[in-house]
Amino acid sequence: MSTTKSRQWTAAVAERTRRSVETILAQKAAKQDRGQALRFAAGQVLLLEGDRDERKQLVRFFYALAALGMHADGGGLSSRHVATIGERARAILATHGIAAEGSKLGHLHAELETFL
Repeated sequence: MSTTKSRQWTAAVAERTRRSVETILAQKAAKQDRGQALRFAAGQVLLLEGDRDERKQLVRFFYALAALGMHADGGGLSSRHVATIGERARAILATHGIAAEGSKLGHLHAELETFL
């Protein structure tokens, strides 16, 4: 896995991306149900896997975080699926040079770990 320092991942961009993902999932949950929103979020983690665009990988990270958060709140994923999503989310952070310490986005590691 190669690591590159992300030029597009700023705190402001990350927060806007988080809100966008949360809005999409809230709309899905309202129109369908929580289970559908969870499946959609988990599916986006897989769907966006091959896309190397930095912004799409940030979106992918927040879908992973949302899926893990929804699972923590009410179940719905197997332990294997939780582990896989967690591994992929960690890889996204590592690939984009987001260190747990010394990075303005290092808190994303802590958020992720709360669900694993």
